Parts: sequence; C-alpha cells; structure tokens
Amino acid sequence: MMPKGRGARFDRLACEDAALVMSHVNSEPRGRPAWRAPAEMLAAAFGDDAWALMAAFGVEHACGEG
Repeated sequence: MMPKGRGARFDRLACEDAALVMSHVNSEPRGRPAWRAPAEMLAAAFGDDAWALMAAFGVEHACGEG
C-alpha cells in the first residue's frame, strides 16, 4: 500500500508496481456514475478496445473481466 499524503514518487515505481496501483484505483467503484468502476466505464464506452488498452498497460480489473 502506498502511504497517503506523503509525497509518493511515482517516477520511482517499477512498471509492474505502477500497473498494480492503476489496477486497484481503476477497479474501485465510484459513487458516480451508478457505482461503477472507472475500468467498467471505459469498457462500456469502448468495448474490447478498452480491455486491450488496459492489458497493454498491465492493468487488470479486480473482477477478472477483460
């Protein structure tokens, strides 16, 4: 877990660690719109292309979709 509010340096993260952080952030449902995760909203808008893009960056959805 990254410390909150301590000036985390993302430029010092390994690519795998950055992908893990993005996976967690983008898989967390938000109150708007409709309690869906950002990854789900991207997939709803762009379909398989969205999953391909996230996979290219090493981002995985917590529910295992894509």
